[in-house]
Amino acid sequence: MRRCASPPGCSALTSPPAAAHDRPLPASDGAFNAAVSSLVLCSVPDQDAALGELRRVLRPGGRLFSWEHVRAGGRAAARMQYALDATVWPIFGGGCHTARDTAAAIQRVGFTLERIERFPFPDVSFPIPTKPQILGTAIRAWRRRRRCPRRRGGRPGTGSTARTRSTGCVRQGRAGRRPHPR
Repeated sequence: MRRCASPPGCSALTSPPAAAHDRPLPASDGAFNAAVSSLVLCSVPDQDAALGELRRVLRPGGRLFSWEHVRAGGRAAARMQYALDATVWPIFGGGCHTARDTAAAIQRVGFTLERIERFPFPDVSFPIPTKPQILGTAIRAWRRRRRCPRRRGGRPGTGSTARTRSTGCVRQGRAGRRPHPR
């Protein structure tokens, strides 16, 4: 990174993980082509804020390379992770939370997952709370997508529907609306 920082037009930023949650990263919007997170998103107090800062300093189309441990897929293993997170694991693990769904958080803040690989590490037969891991690449979207409003069901022909210009989502008129089933 130091070698990369010396040529003109190439910049590198190194920052401890704590910097993402207590103050903004010392870089302008869209200043970097790529960012790397490696086993740090489990220990930041606000994962969405830290990822949002990474998104801010990446240019549109920039890539986030990440290797993180994540919530287990099995029900029993996930319960074990939640129990450890609520008790001793953050104390002994430096604030680490094993039951976070980091892949979903990456998508939630506006990245598109390009490639993701799930694997156990270390590959041992006994349970370890940090065993489920992901290795992947995400791309910063060119602009943040708007979410379509929840589509409310109704009887056909009872309400008007229209496409909104900004999102292209189908929106239904007032007539024929009923509560969304949960």
